[in-house]
This record gives sequence, C-alpha cells and structure tokens, in this order.
Amino acid sequence: VIVLDLPVSGGKIAQDGRPVKLLRKFAVHEFDLRQFKTDSRDFLRAFQQAVEKRVRSNHPSFIGLSSGYDSGAIQVALKRMGQSHASYTIFSTEDMDIIQRRIEWTGSLVEANIIILSEPDRAREERFLREHSEHFTFSGLGRQGALVDDPASHGLSHIFREVRQRGILVYLSGTGADEVISDYGHGGRKFFPHSSFGGLFPEELSEVFPWPSFFLGTQRDYLMKEELVAGAHGIEGRYPFLDRAVVQ
Repeated sequence: VIVLDLPVSGGKIAQDGRPVKLLRKFAVHEFDLRQFKTDSRDFLRAFQQAVEKRVRSNHPSFIGLSSGYDSGAIQVALKRMGQSHASYTIFSTEDMDIIQRRIEWTGSLVEANIIILSEPDRAREERFLREHSEHFTFSGLGRQGALVDDPASHGLSHIFREVRQRGILVYLSGTGADEVISDYGHGGRKFFPHSSFGGLFPEELSEVFPWPSFFLGTQRDYLMKEELVAGAHGIEGRYPFLDRAVVQ
C-alpha cells in the first residue's frame, strides 16, 4: 500500500501539475522467504482449506475445467470435500480424453458442460464486452492488446452469461498457479518467454522475489481479465491458488 500526499484545491485533486509527494509505504502482508520445508503436506492442507473457504456461499459454484493442472487440482479438492459443482469446458485445444476421465472420476458431484463456441457467439460476446466491460490493456508480457480483443475473454463471457442465467454465481478460478508455483517453466527450462527463471527456484528466494509476474505481469493481466469479464456479468471470481496461506 502506498500513501500519497495529493495536492488538493477545494477538496478536489488539483489539476495544476503540482507533483505528488510520497509520504510512506507499508505492506499489507509480508511473505516469509525462508525455505526449510521438506514436503508438500502444508501446501496441500492450505490449498484444501482455501477451496473450502471459497465455496461457502448461498449460490452454487463452477469451475472452468481444462486439461491442465490448476483446474484439475481445484476439482480434486472439491471431490475430497464432497462438494457438488458445475464445470464448463470450451472445446478447442484441450485434451478431451483427459477432461472426460476427470468428469468420470468426479462422478455425480459434477455437472459437466462442453461448449462449442460458434463465431456468431464469439462476436456477440466481443460486442458485449466492448459495451459493458471496463477497458484494460494487457502488459504485453504474456498477452498483447486489449481485454476486449482477446478470444479467451470472449469465451469466458459466453460461460458467464450462461451461468448467470442459471444462478451459478461463484467462479473458482485457477489463476495464479502458473505465476506463483511454476513460473511457466520447469527445472530451469522456460516454456514461455515471460518466464523469469524457468521454474527453478534458487536456494535464496530473496534473490528473485518478487519476480515480475508475482504481483504484476501476467498475474495482473489474467486477474484483470477474469475480474472484469466476470464483473460485467455479475459473477464473483474466487482464487484459491492466491490464498495467502497457499502462496506462503
């Protein structure tokens, strides 16, 4: 949190170009950068609790089920707690065999929905976002251009439109996992150009913390995309991978 001394005139921010003075900065939360744990039990416990916390609602919840690890981990947590939920998948580049096996494994707890997004439907969602969504320009690190031009935003909007009509108002998102846990790489190999250290964490975490996408970069890009598109439909996004205890 940054506290600024803003020049004011008549109770309003002055428009005369006077400089803004920085008074002080303080952190809402300080992460412990020591690395001493030798197993993942605390992480698994924290993640399960993070999901449980985020399904406490008067409204049903849903996930965007892909063939990746992040949404799959959320679904595992939901099954462990016996929580019914809906899943939505847009038929595109996903491995449908993996998705089918996940649906079968979850059984009666999941109501699975597979969407084939037509071009007219995509164009409709683009028009909707241009009219109703706050404008946001991506950082250019992982995403280029503006939110309203992003086909992934159009697909999200299509899903949110349907769940809103059905009263399924809580969206459990896997956003943040790639930025915090894997850094878009593994063992030092970068899978994307915006990876900072190829997922190979140094012995001294302070040497790289905070890496560009921990707070900003793709972290901010994807959070803004999901928050703004969900908000345009009156859907609440919740992010178990960004729970403070999970990140720690």
